[in-house]
Amino acid sequence: MKLKDEDIKEIARLIDEGWSYIKLACKFNMVKTNMNSLVRRYKMHGLEGILHTHSKSFTIEEKIAIINRYYSGESKSSLAIEINGNFSLIHDWIKKYEQMGYNGLIDNRGKPGVSKMGRPKKNKEQPSTTEAMAPVNDAEREELNRLRKENYQLKMENACLKKIQALVQQRQNQQTK
Repeated sequence: MKLKDEDIKEIARLIDEGWSYIKLACKFNMVKTNMNSLVRRYKMHGLEGILHTHSKSFTIEEKIAIINRYYSGESKSSLAIEINGNFSLIHDWIKKYEQMGYNGLIDNRGKPGVSKMGRPKKNKEQPSTTEAMAPVNDAEREELNRLRKENYQLKMENACLKKIQALVQQRQNQQTK
């Protein structure tokens, strides 16, 4: 359910009066976790943090910094509240980064820009073709192969850990039944 600005202002007023997020969720017929997120965003960013505004675009450096903070142990929801975004935004960045790396975070929406001379603008985030096609020496090739092997081993280790975690979770769920 999408809230109207009047409802959001009413929620802010009730938060200031001390209402709990559970009570607010019941009053506005919302899921408790969504209301809790809204309350936390209000407490961190104020009324502007919860009113409907145009979405902010993030640079690749900002996205990578947030992804690194997630990998260092911060939760997606706390990061989303801090940047005044939502959980799925952080989740999508992480998924794209894991699947495609740095290039997965580049936003390719919209038409490519055209300068006054009618030529396409250069993309500042990607190296020029001469930089990308520069010859690789033997030391760089060996380092690249070593990093590829290490990356593969880490992916396999990560997959094993995820399977183990799923099995442990499954056993815990069976024990609680």
